[in-house]
Amino acid sequence: MDALRRLQSGLSLIELMLGLFVLGILLALAVPSMREQILRVRLDSAKSELMHAMIAARELGLHGQGWATVCSGFDGTTCRGGGWSAGWVVFVDANNNRVLDAGEPVLGHRDSLPSDVMAFGNRTVAEYVRFGRNGHAYLHNGGFQAGTITLCAPGLSTDNARLLILAKSGRVREMKTHLQGCTSGM
Repeated sequence: MDALRRLQSGLSLIELMLGLFVLGILLALAVPSMREQILRVRLDSAKSELMHAMIAARELGLHGQGWATVCSGFDGTTCRGGGWSAGWVVFVDANNNRVLDAGEPVLGHRDSLPSDVMAFGNRTVAEYVRFGRNGHAYLHNGGFQAGTITLCAPGLSTDNARLLILAKSGRVREMKTHLQGCTSGM
């Protein structure tokens, strides 16, 4: 009988159930943090894409290509408004009308953001950001343009927002923060 017991190896049903129970607890702890990590990557990716679009437009202006514009709400052919969550396009605005017209060079574009990431600008940068030949940002009426574009993910518990802050000089900087009630048009 002792020889038979030594040959038998493996897990009893109780040991197997206990192992599955421990595995279930570990998965229950890991899944929410994994979801937050994925959402944080989406938020940071959207912030980086928009920031690089603005830097590229500023460079276009600095290199004498004319008025360089980043406008919100790109639908594949033109800017339709609707906020930064709906995408954007970077182009040389040859006729200075803030609209992507036929024949105007397009540097790049981004389609809509994922549904769990939102982006909106304050009044001066809600629809467009426009850079002149000196690299400074200007409103359509010629006044200086400065403002903040907020990107946020309501599903994040901490650091749920990224701010892109446009200075009068055209410089764009970023800041991490937490917003209570991250909703469009705050």
